[in-house]
Amino acid sequence: MKINWYVSQTRPKPEAFGLTVFPCLALAFSNTRFTIISAGIATCAQAAHLTNPTVGEASDLVWTVRPTDNETTDLWISLGKTDSPFSVYQAWTIPDARAGHLATVVDANIPPGIPMSDSSSLTDNAGEAVHDRQAPQSPLDGPELSAKDQMLEEEIAMLDPQLMATVSLAEEQFTDSLYQELVSDDSIEAFLTSCKLYDFEAGRWSSIPNAGEIADKSELYKPIYDIIDTVMKGLGDGVDGERQIKQTHDVRLLHREQHETEHYSSPSLAIKARGPSFELPTFTINGSSTSIGFSNVTACFDVERSNCEESHNGLSQLGQQAVYARQIFIHQPNRKFVRSLVITEHCFHFYHFDRSGAQFVSYINYHDKPDVFIRIILGLSSADEEVLGLDTSVQWVIEDGRKTGGAVTVIDDKTNEEKTYGMLEIEPFLIRFTLCGRCTVCWLVWDAENERELFIKDAWTPSERPDPENELLAEAVGLEGVVQMPPNTAKSRRYVRVVEEYCEKNIMSFGSEMELLCALRDAIAGNANLFAVDVMHCDISCNNIMLGRPGAKRGYRGLLIDLDVSARISRLTPERSIVGSRRTMSISILNNIMNRINKTGLLLSHDHLDELEAFLYVFGYIVHSYNGPGKFDPPSFILDWIEAKTPQAHYLLKSVYLLHADPTLDESIKPFWSDATVELYLEFYMFIRQRAAEKERVRLWRHLKDEEREEILDGITSNPESHYDFVLGLFDRAIEVLSSCKGEKAV
Repeated sequence: MKINWYVSQTRPKPEAFGLTVFPCLALAFSNTRFTIISAGIATCAQAAHLTNPTVGEASDLVWTVRPTDNETTDLWISLGKTDSPFSVYQAWTIPDARAGHLATVVDANIPPGIPMSDSSSLTDNAGEAVHDRQAPQSPLDGPELSAKDQMLEEEIAMLDPQLMATVSLAEEQFTDSLYQELVSDDSIEAFLTSCKLYDFEAGRWSSIPNAGEIADKSELYKPIYDIIDTVMKGLGDGVDGERQIKQTHDVRLLHREQHETEHYSSPSLAIKARGPSFELPTFTINGSSTSIGFSNVTACFDVERSNCEESHNGLSQLGQQAVYARQIFIHQPNRKFVRSLVITEHCFHFYHFDRSGAQFVSYINYHDKPDVFIRIILGLSSADEEVLGLDTSVQWVIEDGRKTGGAVTVIDDKTNEEKTYGMLEIEPFLIRFTLCGRCTVCWLVWDAENERELFIKDAWTPSERPDPENELLAEAVGLEGVVQMPPNTAKSRRYVRVVEEYCEKNIMSFGSEMELLCALRDAIAGNANLFAVDVMHCDISCNNIMLGRPGAKRGYRGLLIDLDVSARISRLTPERSIVGSRRTMSISILNNIMNRINKTGLLLSHDHLDELEAFLYVFGYIVHSYNGPGKFDPPSFILDWIEAKTPQAHYLLKSVYLLHADPTLDESIKPFWSDATVELYLEFYMFIRQRAAEKERVRLWRHLKDEEREEILDGITSNPESHYDFVLGLFDRAIEVLSSCKGEKAV
């Protein structure tokens, strides 16, 4: 039975409530805000109480249920608000929460996220209804969301979970110090003295009406537009027409996503730009503008009334501003940071977004501080693209408003010499649609000097990370099975740029059974080679194993890429932050994530067996899902892998796949694969299964002393060379058999 509610990820210790908690049996449903964390088999709910009866706050709802064996036990499920500062939903609004109980039933047929109907009831042992409660409505916008509000809610849901934990309130000194170099105090004073829009005697912008004179925020559009336009024309550094303030409250700035979308935003105002990083919108839908979009704006502004609830503080507007910022990052792939304003008749809120998170400053009175306001306007409309937050080492040729060519400039770390590569494609061939984190952007370029294709990867790495990718790739020069880096790498304080050999297709694009086995074999060998030079890849996945060039020799038929989360083995600790693809993450590492969330349990260091386990998941994903090259037909358990969102869900699914008492994997392997490949896969599976089970048993043996546990773990993980040799031997034998049976050459 599945309990299909969205619930918070905060899981209390069962011992704190004296409960017996059922195993996690239903983890298939999740969304960007809430996830199921516990479920049990039950026939009838008997009672329930809240551990925190305060209305509007997170609480644990504790049920007493009667399970299938008719014994009475307790089951908890945690309900609560998201930690997102710009969230508008609660997972569940508790009716009569102060009464300390909730009337409902455990119903297996409720679609995810849909509240109970008014017929839902809590029953006692005799089956009589004790309470009836009508399901509450969402607090976002009354009984029903408008289409625009619904669209905004969906956009906010796509924002990165990392942003929730990386929002900070900055002091006014932050905005006071910005853009000092753009204009002098004397120039600002002279401007204000001559400007008809500012009243020095009253100390305010005279064109802005007082709060009591405003019936609607639309009455502020024109006066705020006039101020910004006057400042830009009077003090701006741009060539006429390069920067223009536009009213966009009735204009659709279309969004771009990985999937088709008709979403758009309409900020009150925006600064339209021309230049080597900007181009006209490339497509339109339903009356959207052909002259202005997220591809050619420097900044967005929203206008609100001070007495409007939505403008009371900068935090309440953060979600909308983050949506603007994310779209600017997507449409302008050489962006380093994005800034925006929310302006009222009294003050403005300032927002700064970069790949590490968001900062905002609230309640800056622009009547009292016209100099700060003027400098920020000039900064957000500057003709200098570096000032705007753009990386000018990535530039385009613009003809008739469209990008027709481009180039990326790289600085050699050792010689400090610049080298410029022409873009083979105007758009990056890989871009992450995220606001925070690594936010990788990859460019396909041409090395004219050596007449070869290369790709350049820009990735944002934590400043405290000791092993940036370019340094680890330098260690991998000459290693078989690892993508190679020419000696041209640029890095800055905020991001690392790496130039690598171009690999066109990942392993899922295999053209034959032999090509797959050879590519996977050489990638595993590459992982072993990295291990030998003290480097752990830490992110083995289908997307990070590339097919070698046609005719590549042994050792280069499959290549590992993307070392931007890799680490030196000598520096790996159990406390290290865990990143990477959860779909191919080992059971041990997933267990680490859950234990860190729950602040309980043991943490085990990432080791070579976790790497090999990830390779097994790649192999299993392919042999169970592909009935030949390009013929993707995944079984249900692979679909569960794809749809799983939480570490708990991935852990459960991997445990069923790898640690089940009676695995029957061969039944779902596609008929395309030969006996040699099936035998290889099953032997690889059994090898990893045994070692994964041993590691998990050590974690569960709480009676062991630390030194005893370390000794057992050392025994399991010792001799990594022999483990790699064993797995590579399996592949070599299968390749040899396949070559003799089908006549395919291995090289």
